[in-house]
Amino acid sequence: LLAHARQEGVALEERIAAEQRRADLRFRDLVDLAPDGVIVCDAEGTMLLVNVAAERMFGFVRTELVGRSLEMLLPFRARPRHAAHIARFAATPSTRPMGSGLDLAGLRKDGSEFPIEISLSPLRTAGALTVLAAIRDITQRKQMEEATRRANSYLTSAVDSIQDAFALYDEQDRVVLVNSAFRQL
Repeated sequence: LLAHARQEGVALEERIAAEQRRADLRFRDLVDLAPDGVIVCDAEGTMLLVNVAAERMFGFVRTELVGRSLEMLLPFRARPRHAAHIARFAATPSTRPMGSGLDLAGLRKDGSEFPIEISLSPLRTAGALTVLAAIRDITQRKQMEEATRRANSYLTSAVDSIQDAFALYDEQDRVVLVNSAFRQL
């Protein structure tokens, strides 16, 4: 009877372990579907999970990242401050949304840097703190912002070169742009 109970206990443990493996695979599949890079780290910054988008973004394969320090994905100039950032986050873990006003960059395997936004979310698993980082490559957005700044600069120069007074108004008749002749008038 005791041997049978042990066999049933072992069988139950095996079923639980198999179900946990299936749940882990489902979770990994879901994370791999995310359009942004997703990296899960422990409280010290060791990468535990990396999704497909993060692999593509940084140019590494998963096996090159998992078990390594997140610092390898940071530009060298940011690395000295990173340990302090990790310690602050671990001391008071809270969600930090994307677009929090920080000017951040990632480092690709080939050594090139690119602008990123990061959202951090603390996760408590088995009492330990892990951190989910959602990472977005904002290279295209930065390029569009720069193109817009350049176009605005050209427009301002062109309007300012007009000899006569010139003013541009929006739909609510608010002044949007005037040239120097208008300001002098």
